[in-house]
Amino acid sequence: MARLSFNSRVVALTGISDITNMAQYIYDGLSDTVKHVLKKMPSDLDQFTITEEFSEAPFTISSGIIASLKRKAGTFTNDAGVTVDDYRAASKGSISSFTRTQDTSSLLYQSKFNPVYVIDKPFNTHEGNVSVDVSPSISANEPVKVTYIDMNPLGSIDGKAYEELNPSIHTYLGNVPDQYLHVILLYAGMKSLQRKLSSLVLDDEDVELEAALRSRHADLLKEYREYLGLSEAAPQQAQPSRRR
Repeated sequence: MARLSFNSRVVALTGISDITNMAQYIYDGLSDTVKHVLKKMPSDLDQFTITEEFSEAPFTISSGIIASLKRKAGTFTNDAGVTVDDYRAASKGSISSFTRTQDTSSLLYQSKFNPVYVIDKPFNTHEGNVSVDVSPSISANEPVKVTYIDMNPLGSIDGKAYEELNPSIHTYLGNVPDQYLHVILLYAGMKSLQRKLSSLVLDDEDVELEAALRSRHADLLKEYREYLGLSEAAPQQAQPSRRR
């Protein structure tokens, strides 16, 4: 059976066909879901990660949620007589003392066998992108491999070829397991309902529509919270419509 597009799934969840900003709602839903998984089910985070290699630093990635960062220190011969790359796990350091980790005369100096990294988020940006620097400096011969959560995943029709997200045709979300994809679409559905409610100019005929939309929003919110284990916290409420 063919999978429905993200837009079609949200329409089925909400009962409304007027959906806009769906890509942004999906990205926001991913961010919110990852935040709760990090607190409640941290062992599931590796299901959301991607791994990239960089040979120059600082470099930019789409979030500061790094599962691991490993710097190549050279090679070694294993017990089978095979030469393999020697990657050393880097620890997270402090921006304030980072430059001293590259000073061989400093007590804070870090060798390639004990690398460190720092994360810097530009002050004037509201995006999720962060800048990552590594010590000692990296190169094409001694790169780093970074495993992190990509907050701007690509979309796919068939789960094989991925491209910029298009909710009207895509049915897969890059590096997001199916069990959490449903939760993300629940979030997108709630946002669509909130937008619809805020746009209503109510007359007598719209009162029943408002009640139906609020009821559906409550149902989606309940399912979302139950899946993520958030039942003990106060629920988020849809904003009241403005009556004129």
